[in-house]
Amino acid sequence: SAAREINLEGMEKQGVPLVRRSTGGGAVIHEDDLTCSVVAPTQLDTQQAGVKVSYQKISLGIRATLAMLGADVEIAERWQGERGKGWRGACFASLAPSEITAKGRKLMGHAQWLKGRVYLQQSSLLLRNRQAGLAPFLKTPEGSGERLFHQLSRQAVGLAELLKDLPSYEEICLAI
Repeated sequence: SAAREINLEGMEKQGVPLVRRSTGGGAVIHEDDLTCSVVAPTQLDTQQAGVKVSYQKISLGIRATLAMLGADVEIAERWQGERGKGWRGACFASLAPSEITAKGRKLMGHAQWLKGRVYLQQSSLLLRNRQAGLAPFLKTPEGSGERLFHQLSRQAVGLAELLKDLPSYEEICLAI
């Protein structure tokens, strides 16, 4: 439940809305980001391999699109970061296979839901890294809130840090 991971009272006092994705995944501050969804039928090979194949296919397309915009990005091959260390609720505190990175930092996070022959993937592309603003709203082990703030500042990267001139939001949407 959200109440176990998130300081709902603090969010309400600050006027920060809470949205839960059906795909799950970690918490994201939706400020200066582009969030998109893909709904598609699975292929037989995708059903047999699980979500890994569809994650990889979508990430390859996004990497090519971001390269056309001038961003030098990679696709993560393995887990890294603070996964499982009490910060499970923060999407950009860790890196999962097939997520988009730049300079070793997470640029785009994914979460996916697979049911029968259909999958839904939701992804957040950071235009600017504002994820440290999430730290006060996550319930963290005693004394680790400041560490989480710094981790989110260091682990995530926004597209604006990678490009000399950030295209408009509309141009990025059209490209994706």
